[in-house]
Amino acid sequence: MARHDPDTEAIDEAAEEFPELRLSVGTTWYFVSRIVTLGTSFLIGIVIARTLGPVGKGELSVVMQVVSLLAVLLSLGIGSANVFFVSHRRTVPGVAAGNSVILAVVSAAAGLPLIVALLHSPIAVVPGVTWTTVILAVLLLPVTLLTGWLLGVIAGLGRIRLSVWLAFVSSTLALAGVVLLWWRGILSVQGVVAVSLLGSLAGLIVLAVGAWRSVAPLGVDSTAARATVSYSARTYAGEMAGYLVERQDMLLLGWLAGAGAVGLYSVGVSAAELVWFVPSALGPIIFAKAARTSVDSAADYVARSSRVSVLSMVVVSAVGVVLLPPVIGLVYGQAFATAAFAFYALLPGILCDGVGRVLTSFLHSRDIILWRASLVSVVANIALNLVLIPLWGIVGAGIASSICYGGLTIAALRAFGAETGVRSSAVLLPTTEDVRVVGRALGELPGRLLGRG
Repeated sequence: MARHDPDTEAIDEAAEEFPELRLSVGTTWYFVSRIVTLGTSFLIGIVIARTLGPVGKGELSVVMQVVSLLAVLLSLGIGSANVFFVSHRRTVPGVAAGNSVILAVVSAAAGLPLIVALLHSPIAVVPGVTWTTVILAVLLLPVTLLTGWLLGVIAGLGRIRLSVWLAFVSSTLALAGVVLLWWRGILSVQGVVAVSLLGSLAGLIVLAVGAWRSVAPLGVDSTAARATVSYSARTYAGEMAGYLVERQDMLLLGWLAGAGAVGLYSVGVSAAELVWFVPSALGPIIFAKAARTSVDSAADYVARSSRVSVLSMVVVSAVGVVLLPPVIGLVYGQAFATAAFAFYALLPGILCDGVGRVLTSFLHSRDIILWRASLVSVVANIALNLVLIPLWGIVGAGIASSICYGGLTIAALRAFGAETGVRSSAVLLPTTEDVRVVGRALGELPGRLLGRG
């Protein structure tokens, strides 16, 4: 028997309103979770940059990227599979959660030697990472894996607001820990990784407690696990390739140009993530909702979402182009001034990838996986980085990423058009109605957050 869940009902009601592009309460709260995560990450980045400088920030970025990379490598696409199977009611939520717990332990054990190799060995990305930091990274990996997979179950159920509480608890605890270490004068790379681990553990506990009534009792089912892995095997290549295109440039920078270059580039990437805010927040919502409605209704909603994303990205990008150089010098310090060039090099690709994220979420919900295009992009990105980083450093890395983002977005536009018959202009060119939608949504935001919408 299906559980009565008010958040799921909110998603279902919103799915019926797809053509109007209205924001459900759950959608609004998902945006809030993104704001919390990005805001605290931005503040943490400032404290670290001011205290540790480009080299220290670069070393920390490499450690966190290694954990994130291995989390994607070992995730096997199970997070997306959990969304797909739970939202289609093909798997009981408790079984999806129970299988996720077992797989997280097994996958993390497989990742241990890889973490050691990348952080503390002759082939380490950057030298000087301590054994304490490596151990903390090893512990962070299973927490990251399990959190991502359980969030897939929650997204499939439509329990969007739980992701807000997870983001709030984990992000604010991490920020408080970093500020405390800074205030006591003992801020270090291993200290930041330690507070990140504590924050992630706290967020996972909040997620588990909040989701318990929806997923209990937990179960393990080999048949369901095989079905999940069968689906995820097709999504995995695309997810892994997409993440590599986004993040492998930092590791290549570390190998080819050192920790200082990674520190500068990470600031440019952080600015880029502000441009990505709207499409990255819409992506998981589209994935969960598109499974609950017809192709025509979902396609119209996705096209409108893409145009709204373009509108938001153009506005944020224009502000960033003008204000970023003085803001970086003022906020991070003059040692990071050249990070603005990385942002400029990334900007064309950022705008393309924002559209690609929205379209890919819809395509995945329809079991259309662009894994070939993704794998081609990974290979092209590596080749371009190997050529351009030695020539132009962080700018070369940004150019390489922009070229590959553009190629992936073209592939997504073609696949979306073939599936829905929607022209690219309907996806890319905002209308006056889109402007009114954004204005109306912003006007309704306070009431929705206060429960009056």
